Amino acid sequence: MDLRVHASLLTNLGGPGALGVEARGTTGEHRIVSLDAGVLFAGVGDPARFLRYPFDRFALAFRYAFEVPTLPDVRYESDEVPVVGPVGTAAC
Repeated sequence: MDLRVHASLLTNLGGPGALGVEARGTTGEHRIVSLDAGVLFAGVGDPARFLRYPFDRFALAFRYAFEVPTLPDVRYESDEVPVVGPVGTAAC
């Protein structure tokens, strides 16, 4: 399992950034499972607008895939964010 953590949201305060993970499980040659999930921030932008509508600058990104290489019909993919709220969505 390979894991990559993105934390630029914490190090680039006020500017664009992200907080999330990329996880990949493979057999070496074949991908079995992958997950990309996180929060993207477009930066503060106009401070007055940010204070009125803080969630407008955030978006959720999500992608999940599972497959069994020896069984080509066993495959599942989703890029629908599994939560609902005041934050928009973004492509991974």
